[in-house]
Amino acid sequence: MITLNKKMVKKILFFFLILILILSLAILVYLVSQRTGFFGRATSPGILSLENSYLFASPLVARAGGEEKITISAFVLSDQGLGIPGERVVLYSSPRLEAMVIRDETDSRGLAVFEISSKTPGQFNLWAEVLGKGRINQQVNVRFTP
Repeated sequence: MITLNKKMVKKILFFFLILILILSLAILVYLVSQRTGFFGRATSPGILSLENSYLFASPLVARAGGEEKITISAFVLSDQGLGIPGERVVLYSSPRLEAMVIRDETDSRGLAVFEISSKTPGQFNLWAEVLGKGRINQQVNVRFTP
């Protein structure tokens, strides 16, 4: 017959608690990585909607001189509000602005990113077009100060 002392029982319990913790973490990691089944994510983003798509500028005001930049994000969304990947976006602005393309093809979230700067002060209106699909209805206004 095997007799267990208190130290042995504590070690066995500790071992099983660690084992349960490791298994729980492994199951949690697996479930999170299987988002399509566990969280019910849509298999198709839907039909591109220019009405749902939008532009976002951050910050809205920067200093002129060419050093400070404003990031313009274009979100190309579906009729279900989901990002549409693989769409080309063109940003339109004043010729007084300098625009740099960070990513003009939308990623899995439907995001395309641009940076703008200006050597001269002024307020500028920007808009974007999804190539072959049309103009995004929403526009942004940014300002460069002296």
